[in-house]
Amino acid sequence: MKTHHLRAFLAVHEAGSLQAAARQLHITQPALSKAIKELENQYGVSLFNRSAHGITLTPYGQRLLGYARLMQETARRAQQDLESMQGALNSEVTIGITPVSSLLKPLVGSLNEFQRRHPAAKLRILEMRPAQLLEQLRQGGIDFAITSQVPVMESALEWQPICRIPNVVVVRKDHPLRKTRSLRALQQTGWITLDPPQDQSTYYYQLFAVNGVPLPTSVRECTSMTLARMLLQSTDLAALYSLEALEFDHIKAELSIVPLVENIPDSLISMVTPKRDIMTQAATELFRILLEDMRKRYPEFS
Repeated sequence: MKTHHLRAFLAVHEAGSLQAAARQLHITQPALSKAIKELENQYGVSLFNRSAHGITLTPYGQRLLGYARLMQETARRAQQDLESMQGALNSEVTIGITPVSSLLKPLVGSLNEFQRRHPAAKLRILEMRPAQLLEQLRQGGIDFAITSQVPVMESALEWQPICRIPNVVVVRKDHPLRKTRSLRALQQTGWITLDPPQDQSTYYYQLFAVNGVPLPTSVRECTSMTLARMLLQSTDLAALYSLEALEFDHIKAELSIVPLVENIPDSLISMVTPKRDIMTQAATELFRILLEDMRKRYPEFS
């Protein structure tokens, strides 16, 4: 895929029409159509469905989209990296974190140390759900991730475990089942989860799977941690929480830990990078600072 093919493909997808994409790229519509046709001939498939309502991706186009975005982002980072070799480290670094991994105690110090060493570097920190982080990592939207999900073994990603964080089941202070010791009893009440309930890579799913208990039938999925907390305070819902989150006094005052006898899986926190050696110098530097500080704090994972 040549550079102008890449730009043409992404522009048509984002604009939804050849006319709008041609204006965006400052080229003629026939030149844009030619680039798309050349790309389709190269792969031997049709990439777009054309109709009176506009242009949409075919299944082949959808499949190519992730690769195209990764190629575009890789090219941008390559340019930044080469420029940084000529002078100050001033490229942009984007990392992704999950709500649980954002609680890691060395994190703030590591980020501040990187910024102290490289004040010209632009640092972006994006909080997302674990599945979203991995998708962004595959497509090149982030340089690396610090995630709390169950590791997903695949050839494109490399996982570096850094620590375990205990999880607990929590309910509001006056929940009628706050003193139960049975997960099966709690299975009958309502639950709230930040991720899709059927996602097997989440610790919510693993909580029930490892204990041989069916998933609750009444589950609310809420990706907002703030709203989830408010719902926990005002209803008879239960949730799986990081024990680190309960170190904050305002959260500890709102929720009770249910003293379950069953095994509650810890969250394994990992730093995840692309296996391909495409991280910029700036991203590599930040990764090393974070990993070194994490290993000092959690030497058992060194």
